[in-house]
Amino acid sequence: MGRYVVITLKISPNDVDIDLEKVNEKVKDIIKNFGGQYLSHEIQPIAFGLNSLNVKFLYPDQEFNEEELLNQINSIEGVSSSEVISVSLAQL
Repeated sequence: MGRYVVITLKISPNDVDIDLEKVNEKVKDIIKNFGGQYLSHEIQPIAFGLNSLNVKFLYPDQEFNEEELLNQINSIEGVSSSEVISVSLAQL
């Protein structure tokens, strides 16, 4: 197939009552429109009942506009911030 990277995003909500599963569905659409392939997600506790959403996706080993991706995710209602926390090479 080719060379790909696995990218992990950490998405933080702005409130403990935000439905992270709904946020995840919107993130999946953004990733797909960006040319990536959604792999998985997990919800990680941060503190005091607040959780983060960690999303892994596959992207071709080429440059992409990280800032644009994060801006689109940050525009989702209920999202406080997002960041890339991991990038690793995957040979498929």
